[in-house]
This record gives sequence, structure tokens and C-alpha cells, in this order.
Amino acid sequence: MQDACDSVTVPILVDSNNGTASFLKTTFNGLNSLLGIAVLSVPYALSCGDWASLILLLVISSATCYTGLLIKKCMEADPNIRTYPGIGEKAFGARGRLVVSIFMNLELYLLAIGFLILVADNLHSLLPDLLVNVQGRSVINGRQTCILLAALIIMPTVQLSGRGSLMELDLIRKECSSTGEGYLLV
Repeated sequence: MQDACDSVTVPILVDSNNGTASFLKTTFNGLNSLLGIAVLSVPYALSCGDWASLILLLVISSATCYTGLLIKKCMEADPNIRTYPGIGEKAFGARGRLVVSIFMNLELYLLAIGFLILVADNLHSLLPDLLVNVQGRSVINGRQTCILLAALIIMPTVQLSGRGSLMELDLIRKECSSTGEGYLLV
């Protein structure tokens, strides 16, 4: 006989907002991540590049602001435009949409490769003598082994779909991060 408690399911996280975020919350989160990156990277960049890097930073930020204004103006001109490929189509036709889509996907692909190399370099720093030997011969050196190891670690996360799986992965990441910070404080 089945017990009444066997059929009760309790979600791990209760999402009361169901994905709704106000403009203020979204702006705060975006600025928080950008300023967090800037606090860590700008002093190092300025120490390496002197005053020229500060001038370059101002030029790039001005160009980014102007680009944002152009995108806003383009999207206000036609309310049907919702994506960057839509802007490319409005400006250059079907070929523009294709070119913008290719460059967007290429950017994501190259970003993933960059993160893979970053993880592999960190693994190589932790495990510098890691080699793959087959019958006494060194087949793959340490850095290449770390790249393959990082790819094998990251690959299952690509197959995750759905919000629940990603939230569980994010919880694991946060737990590992807070545990690491706890060890650093001790």
C-alpha cells in the first residue's frame, strides 16, 4: 500500500517571481557584474599600459556608448526589430542577417575556446607534470592533457537543458566558491 508521503514533491528552490525582474533589478545586476570586473582588471591594465591604456579605455567606452545609441535609434525606427540579425537584415537585407548571425555564433564559439584555454592553463599551473603515457611513450604533454581534461569536464554542461539543471549547476558552483573563500579566510 502506498503512503501519502510518497507522492509529495517539494521543490528545492521556490521561485516566487517566475522569471520577472524589474528594470531596476536588471540594471543593478548588470552594473554589479561590470563594475566587479572593472574593479579587478582596470588597475592591472593601467599598471601595464600606463596613460596610453587609459586613453584607449576612454576611446573604446565612447565607441561603445555611441554604438548603443545607434542600436537604440535603429530599434526605435522599426518596432519589429528585436535582435542583432534583425538589424543586419534591415540594413543590408538577407545577406546582412546571415553575416551578423555568423559573426554572433563565431564570437560565442571563440569565447568558449577562450574559456577552455583559461581553464586548461589553470589546471596546468596546478598539475604541471601531468602527462599521458602509452607503453612508456609520452603521447600528450601536460598542457594538451589539461586542455583535454578541461574539455571533458565542461562537455556535460553543454548537454544541460532547462532551467532546473542550470540552477542546480549554479548552486554547485556557488557552494564550491563559498567553500574556497572559507578556506582562504582560515
